[in-house]
Amino acid sequence: PGFGIDSVSLPSSMGGRWYDFLRVNATADKYIICWCQASVRPCTEPDEFMVGMGTVEVLEPQFIYPSQCESTFGGWRSWTTFDDCCCNFQEAGAVGCKDETSVEYQTCRQFPS
Repeated sequence: PGFGIDSVSLPSSMGGRWYDFLRVNATADKYIICWCQASVRPCTEPDEFMVGMGTVEVLEPQFIYPSQCESTFGGWRSWTTFDDCCCNFQEAGAVGCKDETSVEYQTCRQFPS
């Protein structure tokens, strides 16, 4: 288990303090993050990533549309994902993401899945 060999970050920013993995496909768990100096050539083999950088914790998503939504509408929240947005519309009783031509679906598809 883990991020897999294809889970290499984008080039660092903020003076090497920020690494963006965009999306990961990983089981919820804590993972050790390792680094490889790739200025001369790309790092491609696992044994090239020898410098430990710390850990990252991958959490289960709170909302998975349509199966894991709140059962009652508790109010509008600030959405962070497509599923969160679609669930919130479903909780409010709207047609929402069941209709891909709806305004709600178009609104929600702007968020990452």
